[in-house]
Amino acid sequence: MSTKTTLPTRQTGNDIPDDIWRGVADHIYLSQPRHELYRLISVNRIFFNYVLDTKYREVWWTKLDNGLLRLLTRLQEPIIGRHVQRLYIRAWFVDFLRKRDLQFGKPSVGKTRIFLRNLFRSLALVVGSRSALKASRVRKQRMLEGKPIEGFSSGITDRVSSKDIVTSMVKAVDCMISVTEFNFEWRDLPLNKDTQIFLTSTRRAFASSLRKLVLRAQISKFKEVLAIADFDNIDELDFHFDYRTNDLEGQLDMTAGKQFQAKEDAAGAASDPELQGLLQTVIPFIARRRKAMRSLSISSSSYADLSEFFSALPAMPSLRRFTAGIYVDKDCLSDPSGLLQLLNAHAATLLHIALRPNWPDRADSYNREESLAHQRRGWSTLNEQLLSNPRLLRNLDSLELPYVSSCKSIPLLQRSCDTLTRLSVTGHFLTMDEIVEVLTVFAHRLFYMQHLYLEVALLDVALVRMLANRLPDLLSLVLVYHRESASSVPVSLTLLLHIHVIGKINSIMKL
Repeated sequence: MSTKTTLPTRQTGNDIPDDIWRGVADHIYLSQPRHELYRLISVNRIFFNYVLDTKYREVWWTKLDNGLLRLLTRLQEPIIGRHVQRLYIRAWFVDFLRKRDLQFGKPSVGKTRIFLRNLFRSLALVVGSRSALKASRVRKQRMLEGKPIEGFSSGITDRVSSKDIVTSMVKAVDCMISVTEFNFEWRDLPLNKDTQIFLTSTRRAFASSLRKLVLRAQISKFKEVLAIADFDNIDELDFHFDYRTNDLEGQLDMTAGKQFQAKEDAAGAASDPELQGLLQTVIPFIARRRKAMRSLSISSSSYADLSEFFSALPAMPSLRRFTAGIYVDKDCLSDPSGLLQLLNAHAATLLHIALRPNWPDRADSYNREESLAHQRRGWSTLNEQLLSNPRLLRNLDSLELPYVSSCKSIPLLQRSCDTLTRLSVTGHFLTMDEIVEVLTVFAHRLFYMQHLYLEVALLDVALVRMLANRLPDLLSLVLVYHRESASSVPVSLTLLLHIHVIGKINSIMKL
């Protein structure tokens, strides 16, 4: 009687669980150059989707060049477009092409160069600073010499129109059915037929997936934009109210805007169209989503007084994160009680708070010391009111706060000393003694602080050694320093911490 031999089952790649394949892909992604991962796109379905997720998870439409045109073409394929999860758009290049098309009609090299020359001259007049004027002359010279200019390619602008770009953007957006974050910087783009079609396409494509909307626009544009981009499932909002412009012979005049605002203030808040726009458009938009709202960020470069706006914000029972980046002065926040009332009403739910007083970005003031002094005066008043309410800024996971002094800022930090894992201290170059005072607040839980942002007066070996000893389990450290010591920090010490140095504050302020 013959015995039948059973051969072992042959293992194939399809028998390996998907989670293991993803683990292999993660390892390659973290340990190998990106192109090594891209070469494996045809291994199997898991690698195919992983590579496309890596390449197209974040899409940036910020400048007009060959790369953007290639990207727009690829994204019009549904199999690629569905991998986009975060979309970032800076619409300046669409507005640039629109203005050129209106002035010259069909694209041409000579006419484009003339338009660019006039555009750079007008932008320099808007800023009104020597550095901007110098940069304008440099860009114009590079343009006339046929050299590339950062942010655009003259060859591209010579052969495409604004309608071509918007049409391609609409087709690409129609394929993006998985976008969860939409970041749109509107700038001076008009709400015409083409832009309405684009916004409608985003509403149609992102309707079921979008969770976070970031919109930067002038207050006057919010009414039209929000009416079209009325997404249903948003639980995170980030609104920036851009500066108001007066168009005078094609030039943006900030000084005129300030004078216009002063006249409106004299007539009373009821006549301020920007304030009325906020109360009648933005507040109802937030109110309709108040129950689902988890994160709210409000920042402003406008001259509108936001006091009534903060007072009118509704209760949001699920709010976990709040950010305010505004001018803290008598013109733009005449009464901070509305902001304090918002913090107090959500004291039990808020875990992350960031208070970022904006620079007084007036067209007639570019002195850094004066700007810092103005910022401190405005914040000091709000700091006093925060101190007077013991319920505020308690039991937070993360906190960003301007520094006033040890006696006024340390008590606020102490309110969350048992829970904070992320801290940012801004607005003041801390001395070594002040840094020690800040870190002493968390001395009883050294291993819990994970992320730290400090602005320091001096970067030297002693500071690095002290941070390494006091915060042994720190994951990230950002130091903005005013000056550095004569002797460079030894490599052996920098290896103790993961340090990301942004650079001197003087260099940052000149950008």
